[in-house]
Amino acid sequence: MNERGFSTLSILIVEDNLMVALLVEQVVGKLGCEVAGNVTSGEEALRCYEHTDPNCLVTDLGLIGSLSGIDLVQVIREGKQFSVIFITGTPDFPHRKFSNERGCTETIYCRSDGLVGSLKRINHFHRRKKYHR
Repeated sequence: MNERGFSTLSILIVEDNLMVALLVEQVVGKLGCEVAGNVTSGEEALRCYEHTDPNCLVTDLGLIGSLSGIDLVQVIREGKQFSVIFITGTPDFPHRKFSNERGCTETIYCRSDGLVGSLKRINHFHRRKKYHR
């Protein structure tokens, strides 16, 4: 656990908007979490995920390349447990049902300004899971 009370969350950031990606990375760093990678496409995220094995994914719904954020989670989810934060500026979240049906441990839809609260909830979840096994 670091000085801010966060257990070591390893976070893979998947965002094709450079400004948003840098903002997310800055927030993650200020909270003392580890940035496993910062990539722009689902395909890059799959490669990075295999090498870093993060326990949290922060991704946009719409990405460059052939995989959306939803597609990415569906591919990675096979046999894995990890938390997901979908970042979207869209006020309507039609994919919430998808994430619930796929057994996501925690899926939070937020705009980038809601990221700190989302990361705090996920950190709490991971700490609880770690200490209550």
